[in-house]
Amino acid sequence: MTSLKNSNVSKKSNTDEQPIKPKKIINVGLEFKEKPFRKWLKDYYIRQDKNFNFKNSHYVFATVNQILTFNLLNGMSEYFKKTTVGFYDVKLDDMITYIKLTPFLNHTYNFIISCYDDNMDYQKQLCIDKKIFDEYITKNIFHDNFRINLNKQSMNFLTYILVQTNILLANTAKQLALFGNKRSISDSAVIHSLHIHFSGKLLDDILKKYDSVSTLLKNKEKEDSEKNDDAEPNNKKEKSDKEESDKEESDKEESDKEESDKEDSDKEDSDKDDSDKEEPEEKPKSLPKNKKKDDEKPKKIVKKK
Repeated sequence: MTSLKNSNVSKKSNTDEQPIKPKKIINVGLEFKEKPFRKWLKDYYIRQDKNFNFKNSHYVFATVNQILTFNLLNGMSEYFKKTTVGFYDVKLDDMITYIKLTPFLNHTYNFIISCYDDNMDYQKQLCIDKKIFDEYITKNIFHDNFRINLNKQSMNFLTYILVQTNILLANTAKQLALFGNKRSISDSAVIHSLHIHFSGKLLDDILKKYDSVSTLLKNKEKEDSEKNDDAEPNNKKEKSDKEESDKEESDKEESDKEESDKEDSDKEDSDKDDSDKEEPEEKPKSLPKNKKKDDEKPKKIVKKK
């Protein structure tokens, strides 16, 4: 038997397990943290050969699980029976009876509860840390003097309802994303899935809670955007200074190159002038035509007969 007590309950830190690259955690007023649901969604879709991105959809799943847990246990509290030791027993039959007798719950879960297998351990598929789950039930659903017992069957059934709810919404959101040719599962797709499957008080309570969550998310996004806008002028100034510095350096290099080319040109001109100033070689003087060379012999004159 699983016993939940509100005494001596240690408070769970609001920080989640840090990923490889830590990100600032956004407190959106949920006690069921969104990161385990994001991981579950990613793994669930990968098993179906789908690789989606997620745009706040995991926040909706965390909201649904928290409000659903509250509504189920708080609504069926009239069926609890007090034991001799002062605890209230939550039995499987009472939980099933409450769902069947509540129209807006029966509308969603009638078929689901008919498929429940008591031999399956559904708690292993829960996206919520067991300690956080127990603490939430004790602190937020029941009063200080109201202690309850969830036996193995009743806890397993409650977990089954949560797991099947996640599967139902994940499948419907996937079909909506594929119909819209989207590569991401957005919170809007999950909200529309809620409208398809849920109704009455449960739907109203979930939408009301997520409205406050969504407002906090939008404020955070706006705050981050304003910070980026404030930082942008400085980035532009740094970029401008760098471009100016690069231009000055480029101009200097070009100037140095022109000066070097000019020096080379002047040197070539100087070498040419020096070459022109050199005295040309003296050419040998030619002998006059009427002057015979000393070594030339006179020709013999032969008279004709």
